[in-house]
Amino acid sequence: MFLNDNGAASGAPDAAADDFYDDTSAGLIGSAYTLANKDIGGAGVGVFDNTVNPAPAFTAVSGATVEALIFYKDTGTPGTSNLICWFDTATGLPLTPNGGDVNVTFNGSGIFKI
Repeated sequence: MFLNDNGAASGAPDAAADDFYDDTSAGLIGSAYTLANKDIGGAGVGVFDNTVNPAPAFTAVSGATVEALIFYKDTGTPGTSNLICWFDTATGLPLTPNGGDVNVTFNGSGIFKI
């Protein structure tokens, strides 16, 4: 999962063109964050959740305006790391980094549902 400046990447999300991490990584702000203990289905059928660390923090975030939070499956190769979910509408977005931490709080019923 990572914070993204849509303008530096490919602009607005494009479902036809943005399918892998390398399509959006130009907009990466800070470092990507790895969710531990991911779960699909524990919070309900088709619900993606993070069972152990529900409030990840991106530390010392600075740079361009954060316009999206993007989830992807890291295969170790940017060109084959599928994008899973792209949030560009949420409380706190867009966000102007000030060098402080950015804490992400997920809904108690799961992060997203497929």
